[in-house]
Amino acid sequence: MTLPSYVQRGGELVYQVPYAARNATQFIFLLRADAARLAATFARDFGTPSGGAVEVRPAMGLVILAASRIPAIVHQRLLRLLQSFIEWVRDRAARSVDVDDRVYRIGQLVEIVVASIRGIVSDGVLTKGFAAIDDREFLDWLRSHGASDDAVKSPVLIGGYDLAFAFRGGDPARPSMAARVALENAARLFFTYKGAMFWKMQAGMGDVVFAPLYQVLRRRGVSFRFFTG
Repeated sequence: MTLPSYVQRGGELVYQVPYAARNATQFIFLLRADAARLAATFARDFGTPSGGAVEVRPAMGLVILAASRIPAIVHQRLLRLLQSFIEWVRDRAARSVDVDDRVYRIGQLVEIVVASIRGIVSDGVLTKGFAAIDDREFLDWLRSHGASDDAVKSPVLIGGYDLAFAFRGGDPARPSMAARVALENAARLFFTYKGAMFWKMQAGMGDVVFAPLYQVLRRRGVSFRFFTG
C-alpha cells in the first residue's frame, strides 16, 4: 500500500466550530513574497501529491499572515446541549404530576449541576480559575446559566446558605454567597472528604459548639446582645 505524500487533518491547534470568540483581536499583515518560490511550494504541496489533478498558482507576489488574540473560546454546541438537557429534565418533572419527591429532588440537583457546568464553560473558569466568577452571587449565576427558580430554591442550595449564614442581615430573602466560594467549597466537600461527607454529632451544637465559644469570648470581655435593640 502506497501512502499519500501528505495527510489531511484538522490540526490539534484549530478550534472546532461552531464557537464564540469573546473579546478577540485579529491582526492581518500583507507580506511580499517571491512568486516563483510560491509557485514551487504550491506544486510541491498540491500538484505533485494529486498527480497534477490540482493546480494552484499565486495571483501575485504577496502572502497574508494572520494572528489572533482570543482570551476566551466558548463552544456554543456544548452550551446548547447542556441547556437542552436542563430543559428536558425540567419538562419531565413538570409533566409527572405524581412524581416521587425523591425523584423530584434529584431532578433539581441534576439541573443545578448541569447549570454549573454550563457556567464553568461559558465564563472561562477552566482557563481563568474560580476568580472569574468571584463577583457573581451564586444563585443569580445559576439562573443566568439556565437553572430555574424552582431549582435554586431547592433544600440542597438553601441548606448550604443556612450552613454558612450566607444571608445579608440574616434575611432569608437576601442570599449572598459568591459563585467562586460556593463552587470551591462544593468541590472540596464532594472530592476531598475523609471517611464520610457528613458526620452525625453526638450532642447538640448549642452545648458543644456555641456555648464553649460564648464562654471563652465572655471571659475575654466580649459583650453580647441577645435579640435586643
